[in-house]
Amino acid sequence: MISYTRKYTTVAALLGLSTAPLLGAGFQLAERSVSGLGRAFSGEAAIADDASVIASNAAGMILLDDNAISAGLQYINPGVDVKGNTAGGTASNSDVADDAIVPYLYYSRKINEKVSAGLGIYSSFGLATSYSKSFATLAVCRT
Repeated sequence: MISYTRKYTTVAALLGLSTAPLLGAGFQLAERSVSGLGRAFSGEAAIADDASVIASNAAGMILLDDNAISAGLQYINPGVDVKGNTAGGTASNSDVADDAIVPYLYYSRKINEKVSAGLGIYSSFGLATSYSKSFATLAVCRT
């Protein structure tokens, strides 16, 4: 019994440590629908006012009447400036986050009173940053 416990603990620890490199990539996008954005996404998992409920709670499709479709584009214009001290001096860069157009599409169809099916195409992450080449040079430790 001790060997199984040790084996499971080792596997669990290795799996937990292996996810660390996945933590820092891009900005989270909460803009999954205009209706949700209008109410600051409060109650998003419980309010089923259109097919965009698929993004936060797919079970909410059952609350929709018959067929529902929701589609749109979100324009994201972030203003991100970075500045910091490095071993090589001070590094700064302005407007490092790129503008983006993020599309979404949701479709829900009620099959009967207890079953609904749906499709959601949207993005939760994906914005990028573009630092200047001089910023990378300043951020590297110089000798």
